[in-house]
Amino acid sequence: MVVDATGPGTDAPIPWLFLGQDYPAARRWERELGAGFERAEIGHALASAADALRGPFVEWVDALSRLYENDPDWWFTNVSERNTLVSPLFLHACYLEVARRALSGDRGPRLLVAESRGLVDALRRLSAACGVSAVSQGPRWKWIERLTWAVRLVLVWGFFLVSGFRRRRAARATRRGARRRPPFLAHHPAVLIDTFLHESNLAPDGIFRDRYFPYLHEWLGARGFHTYVLATPAGIRTPIAEVYAWMRSSATEFLIPEDWLTLGDYAAAMRCALKGLRYPRTAAPLAGMDIRPLVEEERWLQAVSRRPLEACLMRRLPVRLKAAGLAPDLILNWFENQMLDKALVLGCTEAFPGVRHHGIQNTPLFPNLLNMFPTAVECHAGVVPDKIVCSGPLHQQILTIQSRSQVPVVVGCGLRYGYLWNQSTRADHRIHADRAGVLVTLPNPLAQGLALLDLVLPVSLERPDMTWYVKPHPDYSIEALRRAAGPRRLDHVVLIEGALSEWLEEADLVVSACTGAALEAVAAGMPVVLVGSPTALDFNPLAWFDDVVDTPCFTHDEIIRRIDELIHIDDAARSRLRERGVRVLHACFSPVTDEHLRRFIE
Repeated sequence: MVVDATGPGTDAPIPWLFLGQDYPAARRWERELGAGFERAEIGHALASAADALRGPFVEWVDALSRLYENDPDWWFTNVSERNTLVSPLFLHACYLEVARRALSGDRGPRLLVAESRGLVDALRRLSAACGVSAVSQGPRWKWIERLTWAVRLVLVWGFFLVSGFRRRRAARATRRGARRRPPFLAHHPAVLIDTFLHESNLAPDGIFRDRYFPYLHEWLGARGFHTYVLATPAGIRTPIAEVYAWMRSSATEFLIPEDWLTLGDYAAAMRCALKGLRYPRTAAPLAGMDIRPLVEEERWLQAVSRRPLEACLMRRLPVRLKAAGLAPDLILNWFENQMLDKALVLGCTEAFPGVRHHGIQNTPLFPNLLNMFPTAVECHAGVVPDKIVCSGPLHQQILTIQSRSQVPVVVGCGLRYGYLWNQSTRADHRIHADRAGVLVTLPNPLAQGLALLDLVLPVSLERPDMTWYVKPHPDYSIEALRRAAGPRRLDHVVLIEGALSEWLEEADLVVSACTGAALEAVAAGMPVVLVGSPTALDFNPLAWFDDVVDTPCFTHDEIIRRIDELIHIDDAARSRLRERGVRVLHACFSPVTDEHLRRFIE
């Protein structure tokens, strides 16, 4: 979109903004526009806009939730979920705020590049409100995009039906010789555990090693609890029939939804998802900005997603399980307040009234991951568990404040972070006195990993006296990273895989995007350089600590200065890092002890 704003002198480059998450696309635009244009860095401005809009945005969504809270289908919409890893609505609102501030400045941008049609329409309305004329794509593109949405809708729903058929066929094939719906025995006490199944869980020995709930299954079994495990496949590449066969042969008693779900449940899920296209039917301004084009686009994004369909199925599953004889005494589910979690709460409330339901919040809290924080409206609507068990006292305080004390929050323990309590005091000495080791942990998605590398790789070339380890996020492989980064671009760094705990022992310094890995590194007593995203939201779990680390770096020069400050710190400074790590560890991750484990079931 081209705007008629006050521009620079004739010899100065024309300023422009890239408002999109795809950082490689931003670099392509830079190359195509050439030296006559200068892309403005928006990392700091975007972080500031997110800080300013978080509260108003949550209140804006809560106002809609009060209108629709009595309709369960509302809770299976992107708008109500506020999941900023899935929905771009909040991010696009932050882009609008960045553009509003830029257009009101003395040297406003002359070109705005946006990642979606809805954002372009919202920017055009914003420009008019700011008294700035703008020219964008013609209206015919809007109708072309709507046709594209309709085609995608048909394809996604068709894929949902085909994949459902395949899952049902795989479930039927792997239970040959067994009854169609396996009966449940009267085990008491019985616990229903909701978790996830990954490719790495499919061990040849058939033992389920739950990466989300380590220690918990064994601890429950040792105390006489019978566990039923509802494990949602995530990132599984193995054919589903082989996955189901493995689950049936495992010593763990898995619940396979296709053993009980019917064709009628699939039809009901499609009706539910179709109904969600109507929500919300109104959209008030947000912080004085007209965001109706963003909301309309959000409805279509939701329609072409399988997540609402899967959530509707999850809501119907507990009733089917109860009809088959399941009678749990306690329900534990991995809880991030996503639509799938809300669906399980609604379904279990209907099927198992009076049974205790505890949501396990055992992951770092990121201020910009808005779905993580149940609101008072959600608690009142009955889509939040009876109790939330979190990993540390800081998280307890935050969740209690965000929900306005409407849901009890207790401190359990950091199940996945128990290793931090055994971590050696790395801050007191240097492992590589002659050649420092720098561990670069990449975020998810891959595009954001490439954005981090684009800032860090030039730094690594300027510091050949250091060994640079680059660890991809577990959700993509080294091979995928090499292909995306380009030929020979990563030849001077060491690409690594494996547990973060192991590599923290090998490194002297950690360079990380604002992710959970940064929080673990700080808790382990490591010096950490935080790098903010140049084009997208940051998910910084250290933002709750005013005195722990400096603000994120957004430019090459900022990263260089921070590395130089940290790599040669003295013994006194390293001792302070260790003390800082202990504070963070105690605040976020209580130790795995019998006392803390009991809080999961009390």
